[in-house]
Amino acid sequence: MVGIPGEGRITDYPQCLKDWRENMLKVNIGDIVVMNSKYWVSDKNKGKEFTVKSEPWNLCGTMVVKLEGYSGGYALDGLTIVEGK
Repeated sequence: MVGIPGEGRITDYPQCLKDWRENMLKVNIGDIVVMNSKYWVSDKNKGKEFTVKSEPWNLCGTMVVKLEGYSGGYALDGLTIVEGK
C-alpha cells in the first residue's frame, strides 16, 4: 500500500508493483523448495530440499523467506517449489 502525502489515505500499489507481486513465487509455510541457479548456490546446498518456515517479507527491496536449516532469509526468486511434496 502507498500512502498519499497529506491525505492520510492508503491506496493500492502502483501497477508495476501489482504485476511484480502477481508474478512472484507463491510459497506457503511448509512448502518444500530447492535453490535454483538464479544466484550462486554452494555445493552443500545444491539440490538440497528446504522447508519454508515463514511468510515472505521485504528485506531491503527483495522478497525473502526463512528456510529450515538456513540462516537468514533467502530470496524468493532464487527458489523453486518441489512439486508433489
